[in-house]
Amino acid sequence: MNQHIPIVSREDVVRIVAREFPPDQIPQVLSALSAYGTESYHREVDRVHLDILKIANGKLDRIIQETENACCDYRDTMVSAEYPNYGRKMFKLDKLSPEERNGIIDSDKDQYESWLHRKSHKEGEQGMAGQPA
Repeated sequence: MNQHIPIVSREDVVRIVAREFPPDQIPQVLSALSAYGTESYHREVDRVHLDILKIANGKLDRIIQETENACCDYRDTMVSAEYPNYGRKMFKLDKLSPEERNGIIDSDKDQYESWLHRKSHKEGEQGMAGQPA
């Protein structure tokens, strides 16, 4: 089974920033994120921006730190955000059954998609950094 590759857009980035941060921080978050994507070797900018947002979990200081990390190696950012269970067991996968490996892949896909499509705190669910509305 292949790893899930999220299909995302700039609209997703803007939506998640608005979901995770108060309006007065949105320009600062977008500015910090823009540091990734300025170099020709930066890949999949919108996807990496979402991965940074996921890892940062609503904390502005983490946006800056994780953007710097992504500029060094975006693949580490992707593994942390999109494939956390797989990443933790990466060097033990050969010892797992195909069913266990597929379960890890499915679990990672489900947690990422759940995070990506979670409702805004304004709609009565958990919002900024997991705080109740």
